[in-house]
Amino acid sequence: MKKRHLFWIIPSSLIAFIFLLYVILKLISVFHPLSEPFVNRTKHKTTLTEKELNRDLDYIKHYMSTCYAGYDDMVEKGFNLDSAIENIYNNTKKEMHNGVVASSVLITNTINELIEKNPLIDSHFSINGSGRYPYKLYFSDLYFEEKQTTTETKYFLTKIQREEIDKEESFLKKKIPLTELPLNLEYTGSTQNLYKWFDGNKIIYRYGVFTNKEIHFAYINLNNNKEKIPVYYFDCLEARTKNQNYKETNKTLYLSLQNFTFDNGSDVHYFYGHKEFQNLLDIAKEKSKNKENIILDLRSNGGGEPIRLSLLFANILYDNYDFDTLNQIFLYDDENSNDVVSSTIAKARLHSIFYDIKDFFKKLKFRNKKEKFEYEEYSDSIYKKQNRIRNKQILPQLFFPSRKMITVEPQTEDKPLPPTNFSGTIYILTDRYSASCSEYTMGVAYKLAEKLDFNVVHLGENSNGAVYYVNPRSFVTPYSGLWFYMPTKKKVPRIFDHPSFKGEGLGWHPEYWVTKYNLANTLTNLIEDPELPQMLVGLEKNHL
Repeated sequence: MKKRHLFWIIPSSLIAFIFLLYVILKLISVFHPLSEPFVNRTKHKTTLTEKELNRDLDYIKHYMSTCYAGYDDMVEKGFNLDSAIENIYNNTKKEMHNGVVASSVLITNTINELIEKNPLIDSHFSINGSGRYPYKLYFSDLYFEEKQTTTETKYFLTKIQREEIDKEESFLKKKIPLTELPLNLEYTGSTQNLYKWFDGNKIIYRYGVFTNKEIHFAYINLNNNKEKIPVYYFDCLEARTKNQNYKETNKTLYLSLQNFTFDNGSDVHYFYGHKEFQNLLDIAKEKSKNKENIILDLRSNGGGEPIRLSLLFANILYDNYDFDTLNQIFLYDDENSNDVVSSTIAKARLHSIFYDIKDFFKKLKFRNKKEKFEYEEYSDSIYKKQNRIRNKQILPQLFFPSRKMITVEPQTEDKPLPPTNFSGTIYILTDRYSASCSEYTMGVAYKLAEKLDFNVVHLGENSNGAVYYVNPRSFVTPYSGLWFYMPTKKKVPRIFDHPSFKGEGLGWHPEYWVTKYNLANTLTNLIEDPELPQMLVGLEKNHL
């Protein structure tokens, strides 16, 4: 055979092989219970036939059992998917007339079965926008002081006080009466209901109830007698117009971040195309020099890309850093990752592989190369290794669909970090809307503080507790348009092995519990900086 013939035979054979493989995979998908596991378009009908209802229920069952990373945990806590689907069908069938059922009934019953009546602890999971009800601290007006006796620690009522609040929440003063009790009563209840506060002079404790139920009253034990008292909470979610902002004094740098995602509108080539993120890194590096205190305001921060968190810490702690240093920081965030692999996810990965091949040809020498920054190269190397581990599971899943958990090994060994010039204190602010990557910030900060010479102080409210179930994706049913938002990946990094982290759904508990109204005052009393009060004006309105 002449060599020039190979020029045609090899490409033709490759094309024929790809076509044959496509036909085989297409044939295999016919025998799958759902020939099209992902619904890209929905008819969103107002009424469904019984056949359409059953088809939608099949999709719900498929999504929950093969795509949802928290399914095994729900089953372990007593959830029975078959029973839930059967209940939805039976409840919906009651409304059927001539084989037609209203889709709104299906949606209502599904939400009731999968969210309200079952042990859902995953904050990322939602159906038609409805998800797990968040835990929050209901405050009282009672403050207690700790006193040490010869045998034990006791707590005594030291003041009854309502915070100064703005007009939007002035209804608290009108509708919720101030508790009337004599001072110096001994608290004889559980210390778990006493939350640490700082009044500027000493540490005191405020009585509260931590729950995901809506309550208006609580019972407190004083001198071994039960007293009924009002409790309330502040709505801490405020509108913001900027992804990030900063302020500074000679001693303190304040950084506020709405998320770790950042907008995609920039045409300037920065990290993943985000000019604003590069601006934040520049600010963090330049403005943190010679600072004694750094305040990271992550209130209402919904999360984003973990690699950006690692880069933020690297720019705060180091004037210059190499890949090994960045790798060690990222290691704390992304260790022991477990991926849910199903036939559905496998097909999605196969689709991305073809795009990777397409990108490979684009990057050949005769193509115009796009400039890359160093940390983009680093990120690519990390994700390539993770993808190699996942891709090994694709072919078996295509031919033998099943649901497995794959452990992604740590990216590097745990090595000593180089010393940092920063030896002050990082103050991190959270509220119950701080979720996902913003919660990783707490864990990474604590781990770095153990290895380097700086301190971490956590203030605010509990975070959301959306950390173990990640990589959420959207799924929709073909007829009713029922929209699922569920994590397809679960990971349990070691950074959450810390006494301040109370678990998925419960979040990080701060060292000092504060509301938005006394947050600036608490920071001013904790930080010795005469310029700080002026800088923190307006902090109660969330990010400055």
